[in-house]
Amino acid sequence: APLLEGCRHVSEVIVWSPGLMAALRIGWRLRRSRCEMVIVPRADPDQAWAPLVALMAGAPRRVTLTDAASGWGRCKRLQSAPFFTEAVRPPAHVRHERLRRLALAQHFGVVQPDDRLESWATAADMARAEGFFPTLPTSGLRVAFGIGASMAMRRWPAERYVRLIDRLA
Repeated sequence: APLLEGCRHVSEVIVWSPGLMAALRIGWRLRRSRCEMVIVPRADPDQAWAPLVALMAGAPRRVTLTDAASGWGRCKRLQSAPFFTEAVRPPAHVRHERLRRLALAQHFGVVQPDDRLESWATAADMARAEGFFPTLPTSGLRVAFGIGASMAMRRWPAERYVRLIDRLA
């Protein structure tokens, strides 16, 4: 949610805590707002009851990103009817999440979606960042590394970071 708060393309960010009761509350809230479409851009097994929220929202179009072919695999992950009306399956060879999400853009008719990464910062974000680096020069190239991942298979060994930093220097 903090990553989207500064996005000019998003009018509202709604956050809910994990758990069934929170999902039920947000589902009813969305139903009252009469949203026309719900998009769940996650292909992994859901942990926040998003399929239930999508169904409860009552939107005529409910779209999800999926890795599973039609049938039991998709049903088992709650990525089929009645929860969703459409399931978008990115090409099997595409593994990076940024590129996988572009399959959603193509599903909605964007012929050549822009694949550049974009981020948005609020004024508060910028002020906080300035406090981290008060002694850095105001010009020149700055490089930041986000080191870490939730899954061991997605973590780079430290020596790869060392090699990359050496090459950049």
